[in-house]
Amino acid sequence: FMEVSTPPLPLKRIATMKIEKNKVVTIQYTLKDEKGSVLDSTEKGNPFLYIQGHQNIIPGLETELEGKAKGDVFKVSIQPKDGYGETNPNLIQEIPKDQFPEPAEIQEGMQFQADTPEGPMILTVLEILESTIKVDGNHPLAGKQLHFEVEVVELRDATTEEISHGHVQGQDGEAQHH
Repeated sequence: FMEVSTPPLPLKRIATMKIEKNKVVTIQYTLKDEKGSVLDSTEKGNPFLYIQGHQNIIPGLETELEGKAKGDVFKVSIQPKDGYGETNPNLIQEIPKDQFPEPAEIQEGMQFQADTPEGPMILTVLEILESTIKVDGNHPLAGKQLHFEVEVVELRDATTEEISHGHVQGQDGEAQHH
């Protein structure tokens, strides 16, 4: 048994893939509010996938992720204007109680979906008044500073199909919704 000497292989350093437009990015994240309460987080084993550069996520986070690489872990605070927007006072209104299902059981903090001409809107109950209910149609995180802890788990090029649809295709070809 003779040892065959192999010529040295020409090794090329692989450039680390960076997050840029049309990359499919997998992240784990925890989102906290000012007080440090967890508002949202990906459970281990259930990461979040999105395509960079397609407004799949809030602008402030997309900007922060640009140029990051797999394995990067970072914390970032995002101002409302780069998150879910400032609170729009026009979206706070009073609706007659009789427009609600089971008005007697309504409590502050409950959420209802209203179908508006602009699409579905989530209304959060602020206050129960005598004959009306005061609701807020702003995104629940509007006007809030968002504190993210993010880990970049995986990174790949988006497929042509994903790019044309503007979202990540699941294993079964269906879009992943979060």
